[in-house]
Amino acid sequence: MDSNPKLATESAVAIQITGVTLSLGTYAAIHLAALGLAIHGFTIPDLVVLAMSWVLALSLIIWVLRVERGDLASFGMGRPTVASLGWGLLGVVATFAAMAIYYRVIAPMFGAVSPAPATFNSVAQMPLSKIVMACATAGFCEELIFRFYAISRLHRLTGNIWIASIVPMIVFVGLHLPGFGLAQVLPVTCGAVVLTILYWQRHDFWSNFITHFVTDFVAFGAAAALGH
Repeated sequence: MDSNPKLATESAVAIQITGVTLSLGTYAAIHLAALGLAIHGFTIPDLVVLAMSWVLALSLIIWVLRVERGDLASFGMGRPTVASLGWGLLGVVATFAAMAIYYRVIAPMFGAVSPAPATFNSVAQMPLSKIVMACATAGFCEELIFRFYAISRLHRLTGNIWIASIVPMIVFVGLHLPGFGLAQVLPVTCGAVVLTILYWQRHDFWSNFITHFVTDFVAFGAAAALGH
């Protein structure tokens, strides 16, 4: 242990700033690079992008355990409970309720449109195994990176719940903009808000994972059904 408390504190702050910057920046770089290459005709297989997301998530866990000298409890990774399932499913209901209000009330006011049929058709062509893998990757990796690491570290650094919540949300929503378009970013924002509230309410990783996984899976299923 460092004998100088101030130096030790400054070191911890630097480590956490580095961790947040690297985790959010690397995740953004992975997905933006894949999109940029696709625009120029160089397609990275989806499984490679998913694998890179898992590598980043596991690297972040190692960072916390070895560099920050923390533990899995800092990610809210206790043992899953019945309450985890209950709150997770409640999060699903809240997310779709918010999306329903958006599509029924807000979207018509601004002339926002539903996703293009081509989007439904592309999802309809995806095998079930790929859909499950994509949803599991989003549920685990994105909750780990954007909620249970970024929010918690930014809250430690700033002491401000709003800054800690909004900064990762801006990055999260922004990464969905190229693939979904501006009209569909608001529903994604609804989901991000629910997941953030659930984080502060429970600090239970598995509740957030269940909400994220089930929401994405149902959304994929609905899109696939509309694409047939």
